[in-house]
Amino acid sequence: MESRVIRTYLVLLCFSLIFEIEGVSVHKINDLLDGKNEDIGNLGKNIDSQNDLNVHVLQLMKEVKTLKEEVTLMREQCTLHATGETKEHNIQKRAPRRRVRRRKPEVAFQVVLKKKSEKFHTNQPINFDHVITNIGNGFDIRTGIFIAPIGGVYVFSATILAANGYYVEGSIVVHDETTVTAVSDRRQLSESSMDTSDQGTVHGTFRIQKGDTVSFMIKWPHGQHELVGYDKTSFGGHLVTAHKS
Repeated sequence: MESRVIRTYLVLLCFSLIFEIEGVSVHKINDLLDGKNEDIGNLGKNIDSQNDLNVHVLQLMKEVKTLKEEVTLMREQCTLHATGETKEHNIQKRAPRRRVRRRKPEVAFQVVLKKKSEKFHTNQPINFDHVITNIGNGFDIRTGIFIAPIGGVYVFSATILAANGYYVEGSIVVHDETTVTAVSDRRQLSESSMDTSDQGTVHGTFRIQKGDTVSFMIKWPHGQHELVGYDKTSFGGHLVTAHKS
């Protein structure tokens, strides 16, 4: 607007010079300037009106943008309702499922001979009379046999103490197969001796299937043999790694 006023003023100044040259009176020039000032005032009013119009147009554009966003949102909601889903349900459906960690199976047992002593025959599972641990209920105290509730890798151990005057070899038998053997030789001791230094101990690691039997029994020599109790003769085992199902 200022540039237009300046240009108008310059034009009028040129006119005044021309009028002076031509002998036009100063009063006429002043009247002419007053008329131009009025025109400039009207021009300023028009410019102010144009500015108001621009502001109004900008406001309308903002309102149109807001309406477009609301329409878009309404369309999305209508689509979700038409498919029978909500936005929250959609998010839950896309969320990754948590992996459930399966608890490792536990199998373990420990039994001992509590009574003072007991006589057993060769190839007869030792009937332990006290159960310390029987996780998984694999050991049957009535038969002295452990039956694997699940397949996998197991570790077994056993101790054996022959009564005074006896020599025995006790073996861990897995599915009717003799594996590892412990020896207790007390043939040189009298019945009144209390030496327990010749207690035999054995350990074994085996891969067995579900339902396989494991027991501890005297394998040699043939006949009937007496074992010392008081927790000196024992048998136990536990699962290390289960087979993948």
